Amino acid sequence: PVDGNSCFINSVGNNMGFAIPAMFQKENYNTFAFHNGTSTFYGRDKTHSELIGFSEYMANDTGLKELTNAYAPDDNMLLTKTFDLYKEKTPFLTYYMTYSGHFPYDKIKNANNLERINVKWATRSEPILISIH
Repeated sequence: PVDGNSCFINSVGNNMGFAIPAMFQKENYNTFAFHNGTSTFYGRDKTHSELIGFSEYMANDTGLKELTNAYAPDDNMLLTKTFDLYKEKTPFLTYYMTYSGHFPYDKIKNANNLERINVKWATRSEPILISIH
C-alpha cells in the first residue's frame, strides 16, 4: 500500500508495454498528450512520457500557455490550438486531459465545447482521439 496518489509515480521505471501509447508506438504511431494544467502535478511529466510512453507531453508550464495565451484553456481552445502540432504527423494518437470534468461542473459549457469538436469514429488510416475522464 502507498499513500495518496504516489502509486502511479512510483511505477516509473516499470515496463508498461501494454499501456495504450506504448502499444500504438509499436505500430509506428506518433503519440501526444496535452494537459491544460501543470505538467508536474501528480508527477505527470514523468508518468506520461517515461511510464506510459507518450512521445510528446505538453502542459501549461511546458509551452501550452504560450501557445494558447491562457491559463487552463477550455476544451475547444485546447484542441484547436494544439491540432496543428501533430496533424501532419500521421498516424497519431492524441490524449487530452482537461479541466472540464472538474468541479464546478457546468454541463452546458462542457456540452457546448464537445459540440464544437467534430469527433467521428476513425479507421486505421485516420486520426484517433481518445478521451478518458
